[in-house]
Amino acid sequence: MSIKSLFARFRAWQRQPFSYGKVSSDVHHCLNCGYDYTGNYCSRCGQEADTRRLDWHVIGDGLLDVFDVEKRSLPLTIWHLLFRPGYLISDYLDGRRRNCYSPVMLIFILSIVFAFVDKMNSAGSTAEVQQEVTTVTDAFSHLGNVAWYFLINSLFLIPPTWILFRHAPRHTRHTLSEDFFIQMFIGSQMILLNMLVFILPFNVILALLLLLFLFSYAPVFGYGIWGTVWRSAACMFAAVVVPQAIMICIDWAMGNMVIDAFARERLLMAVGAIMAVVVGYFIGQHTERRRLDP
Repeated sequence: MSIKSLFARFRAWQRQPFSYGKVSSDVHHCLNCGYDYTGNYCSRCGQEADTRRLDWHVIGDGLLDVFDVEKRSLPLTIWHLLFRPGYLISDYLDGRRRNCYSPVMLIFILSIVFAFVDKMNSAGSTAEVQQEVTTVTDAFSHLGNVAWYFLINSLFLIPPTWILFRHAPRHTRHTLSEDFFIQMFIGSQMILLNMLVFILPFNVILALLLLLFLFSYAPVFGYGIWGTVWRSAACMFAAVVVPQAIMICIDWAMGNMVIDAFARERLLMAVGAIMAVVVGYFIGQHTERRRLDP
């Protein structure tokens, strides 16, 4: 089989990864509740129609049920999040959620796992240097040592994503609540990729993060490569720099920080990020109007 055909099969799997069997039209008698019904499952208690005597196949099914491999499973969702992230998010927005693990639960579980792995990794290193936390900025930097940093960054990604992708060809006029779930998936991807920091250089991780946004946002919103790249870059820039600028302003107002060259650089970058988002919003509005004009 050629590489081209393999890639075509992979793309087809990305678009439609699940296959569903036909619904039985036979009348079944439920062994659990005694109800007579048609279909593959009892409409009263939910037991499967093909329930049979206990054999080796039932043992295998029981082992799969331990890890919930086939239904809303955590491993299955992580697999799809790595190899078809944009399509998974798009499916979730379109209501195809039966086979997807809860994105809110997913990011919290991955955050706990990452924090545990990070703690185990740092335990084998030299003695940790205890730093005194005196400002909001120091507290956020300290928080960056654990995975909750990614959760907070995901929340800061919601406003720029909502603004810059508001007039996208797909999922047009998406809401802030929908963006919340999008960023829960994105945050989970960020945590998974950052787990590779223990074995890969940081620059490689950063490049993978940029590709993450491209392969996630493009299928969800339907822009081309360059349209997705500049919007994604503006979103990342705003989500990282603007919160830092806000914390610097809070510390400065409380008298805990002097506005030095580093702080001024962050404030100027924040202004640039906001301007990029605003300009992008007006460009998107103009493009939308031009597309709608006859």
